Amino acid sequence: MNETTTSVPKIGFASLGCPKGVRSIPTQRWLSLSVTRSSARATAMCLAGVFAAFLGTLAGAEELPAAAVVAPIFDELFVHQVPAGFKAQAEQTQASVYLRTFVLASDPSTGPWTQRILVSGTKDLGLQAELTPAMFAMQIAKGFQSSCPTSFAGGRVAEANIGTGHSVYVMLVACGSHTLTTNKAPTSEVALVAVVKGDKNMYSVQWSERGEAVATKPEPDRAVWGQRLKAITPFLVCPLKAGEAAPYASCTARR
Repeated sequence: MNETTTSVPKIGFASLGCPKGVRSIPTQRWLSLSVTRSSARATAMCLAGVFAAFLGTLAGAEELPAAAVVAPIFDELFVHQVPAGFKAQAEQTQASVYLRTFVLASDPSTGPWTQRILVSGTKDLGLQAELTPAMFAMQIAKGFQSSCPTSFAGGRVAEANIGTGHSVYVMLVACGSHTLTTNKAPTSEVALVAVVKGDKNMYSVQWSERGEAVATKPEPDRAVWGQRLKAITPFLVCPLKAGEAAPYASCTARR
């Protein structure tokens, strides 16, 4: 992948200032919401199960420059950015779920990592008109919260439309201490989660950072995570045209 320079949509934290058309919500307010759609809950459980199996397929790779990634996923193209200093870790499709991970070049290709970007795509979930990116994101957050009920913090960051007109929902979640690690060692974790609803599929991009476990709720540095949000955007969703091959100019030209 070649290094790219692209304009980044201004989807930021409230403290950074959100432009017109982006709704910013104070931290913690989403915790009062409930999600009752069984499809979202079932999908979140499916993702958890598939990812557990996915961990066994990891392979090493070289460090990548900053680049736009155009991934054909279940008859759509999903575009996101990978910051410089990360390397591809693994990629897998199981049934209706696509998963790909990137870790810091300084992290091992298998075993404990310090920073990871996880990209997922769930087939045909975007066809459910009643299912929103916020509902899907809520299930991710609830799964995270269940792993650290006494040291959990989180909240919505923003909602907007991306360049291709699809809706995106962004949130931060954090655990002071959990044991969702390969060796079950306690760790803290902060994750920036962005969910995009395509015409056919639902996508998520999660940038997570782990560190020493703490007993209290983490307080993420909003400036740092604001810059990281910019580093993984812009997102695009395009139809996969018959016969078109990489680099999928019909979609990337819309950046």
